[in-house]
Amino acid sequence: EAELLAILQNTSPQPCAGVISVINTYYGRPELPIGAYKGTDLDPNASYLSYVDDLVANFPSTVQSASEVDDSVTVYRQALVGAEDHSVAISSIGLLTNLKALLMSEADDISPLNGYDLVALKVKSLAVMGGKYPSSNGGSECNFCGC
Repeated sequence: EAELLAILQNTSPQPCAGVISVINTYYGRPELPIGAYKGTDLDPNASYLSYVDDLVANFPSTVQSASEVDDSVTVYRQALVGAEDHSVAISSIGLLTNLKALLMSEADDISPLNGYDLVALKVKSLAVMGGKYPSSNGGSECNFCGC
């Protein structure tokens, strides 16, 4: 069993945070913090599957869009600061945008530690999904290349 501290959207389509909220609400955890990647290096008009709009339009949730949630780095840093040292397991099942932004974050009013040092202090394990690694036959693996 795991205690979820937060769920972070690591892509750019605005309604994806709404789907996270739908799922959180369905499973009885509407208060679970949601963060969204708000950097500038992903296409803000990236395509997404039609079920995203269907879920957000047809199921209860507290959030419909990424514009309604905090930046992923803020949510990551708040979750890590509140955790015991070396206790957090991070599971990244998509692009590594949020992890990169967290690791590159500077000390702030949430923590005097930079992102690298905060992760080193609080995280015990990191699991990353990368479906074609290491046998991609020369092709890119989306979660690793960000494409």
